[in-house]
Amino acid sequence: MKRYDLSYYLMLLHASEEGEVGFLKPMFSAFSSTHDPLDYHMIWHQRTVLEAVGAISSKDLHVLDMGFVSQLLCLGQCHWAIYVALHMPQSEDFPYLHSNLIREILFQYCESWSSQESQRQAILDLGIPKAWLHEAMVCHIFSFY
Repeated sequence: MKRYDLSYYLMLLHASEEGEVGFLKPMFSAFSSTHDPLDYHMIWHQRTVLEAVGAISSKDLHVLDMGFVSQLLCLGQCHWAIYVALHMPQSEDFPYLHSNLIREILFQYCESWSSQESQRQAILDLGIPKAWLHEAMVCHIFSFY
């Protein structure tokens, strides 16, 4: 499949005057903005800006969201991964995707976010229930026994 840079895809989007992204799927590949196939940060931001201005409407780009969540978790940025999870489009097929993903992040990466006050506070500022944080910390403590 041929891949082009973001400018080309934006030109196609402007010319099509459609809000669907079916023919623009290659635009949301990491290769449209970088040579690193695991770097999702730029295309995630591009997609959110295009959605915010009403240029596109995408409900089926969860792979992009999950790739960026994974990238942020590898960098130890749990609070940003939760932010991305909160901003994923709703899916009728998976109604509890957001809460399940956030709780999984809290449980799997408890040692990382609980040891840094700034991350813990950022997670609380995102509106994540304190009970979820406490539950993850208790499970983390008991996993050593």
